[in-house]
This record gives sequence, structure tokens and C-alpha cells, in this order.
Amino acid sequence: MIEWHKLLTSENFYPDPSPHYRIFNVLPDDVHSELNSRYIDIRDKMKPPFGHHSKGQNLQCELWQELLEDFWNSSDVLHKLWVQMTNQDLPDDHKVLSVNFSSHPPKDYPGKLLKDWHTDGPEKKLSYIYYLGDGDETHGNFEISNHDISRTKDYPYQANSMIIWYNDFGSNHRFRQSNNIRKTVYVSFS
Repeated sequence: MIEWHKLLTSENFYPDPSPHYRIFNVLPDDVHSELNSRYIDIRDKMKPPFGHHSKGQNLQCELWQELLEDFWNSSDVLHKLWVQMTNQDLPDDHKVLSVNFSSHPPKDYPGKLLKDWHTDGPEKKLSYIYYLGDGDETHGNFEISNHDISRTKDYPYQANSMIIWYNDFGSNHRFRQSNNIRKTVYVSFS
């Protein structure tokens, strides 16, 4: 479903403040709209507490099934393209750790910090987050920084976009509340 080689290009790669991809228009608009309309229904079928998806889990929604299987199987191509882009020698024994739906309801104060600067843990090497939504979202920013938080980059919530980063290279990130429900799929690899 996702044409990774067309998305993971030098135009979408940013070396600062820590290496990451910022990708827009991940899927065709009609596909994104259909996925977005079923997000809550599918999320509620996942395992608690964060809507974890397990490989082979039947969601009874062909489009969501295809997307999540694509996310689950993306580790090899992401790993290879990341190595090409950064010229860094990474271990080959990577595996999927989790695919989960991470959503936050709207609060009284859009832009409120939901989680301050952090990395995703030593076992989570490569991570990405896919944003759903109808395009009316504001705030909900994702901020990425270097290890000592002296340089930062700030990305507003944008539907049908993705951020990919590698936790091992001194990367910190934090995120804020959107004006609407924050609909995301979060994927991590060891």
C-alpha cells in the first residue's frame, strides 16, 4: 500500500536536529479518508491499553488490514533506506516491537504538552508515527531535538503525514495536544 521507495527520498530527509524523515501525502486522499473514518472502530478492536496490533490479527476491514500489515512488514525496507541515507552501519537483527493506535482526546487547551522530551527506550531503535485526521486539526505538534535539546524542529499535526526517526542517534521528541482527537498509528522496531 505504501510505496516506501518513493517516500523515503533525500527531499524528505532532514539531518538536523537529529536524523529524521518528514513525509506528506503518504496515501491517496480517498484511501486516507476511508482509513480515517474507521479509525475509532478499528482502534477499539485492538488490545488495551494502547490499541496494540498483533501480526495476523483479523480486523474485518480489508483496507486497515492491508495498511497495518504493510507497517508490520516495513522494517527491512526502512532499515535499508535509512542506512543508505545516513551512511551509518546499523545492526541487521532488527524486528518489529509494536504497531499501536495512539490517540488522545481533545482537551480544553489545544497545544498543551502531552509528553515532554524523551526517547522511546533503548529497545526501540527506529520509530515512526502516521497521522490520520480530516485536515481540520490544529496544534498537536511533534517536536524533535538533538540529545541535549539545544536544537529543535517543530512539526504541526497534519493529516496523512508521517515522521520517522531513529532513537539511537541522540534524538529526543515531545508532542502536544491537538484541537481534535489525535489519531495516530505508532510503529517501532528494535
